[in-house]
Amino acid sequence: FINTTMINNVGPGLALQGWEGQYVQIYNSVIWGNDPISIAVDGEIGVDVQYSDIQGGWAGEGNFNANPLIILSNGEVLLDIDSPCIDTGNISFLPSDFYDLDADGDVVELLPLDLLGGIRIRGTTVDVGPIEFQNPYCIGDLNGDAVVNVSDLLLVIDQWGNVDSPADINGDGIVNVSDLLEVVGHWGACM
Repeated sequence: FINTTMINNVGPGLALQGWEGQYVQIYNSVIWGNDPISIAVDGEIGVDVQYSDIQGGWAGEGNFNANPLIILSNGEVLLDIDSPCIDTGNISFLPSDFYDLDADGDVVELLPLDLLGGIRIRGTTVDVGPIEFQNPYCIGDLNGDAVVNVSDLLLVIDQWGNVDSPADINGDGIVNVSDLLEVVGHWGACM
């Protein structure tokens, strides 16, 4: 389970059953609000949990036990601006873009999009959960660092010619010179 959210279930958030030699990995995930327990393990199955927000806690590198401050909106599981899940995941657990979700021809890059099609890494590292926190919108700020600069310019160039890309700033359906001009026109710190 990578960048997964399991919340508000009647019963365990994740029920695992198995024997010695079987192994489950849970990375960059949220397991919260499940009753009576977050993770139930039956048998000798190995469980490796890292960089995850687990209610009640769980041993493992980068794990924490803090209310994820989740917002449920129109069937989406979003993070509040003060969520402890923002920028606390581990980028090395992201899979490669095997299906070329951003249509850039690069299937070995790290997964570039989140569950909703937004840019997967908008801050310093990947968020915990399937949907990346989207900073309040700033035209041209494609990486979510609240500054429109050369990093955003390079993202537009990287997505050049793609359709249905987050780098299509002006929404005309293709990443082109118009989007490049949007970045240049909004250069500097976001207000």
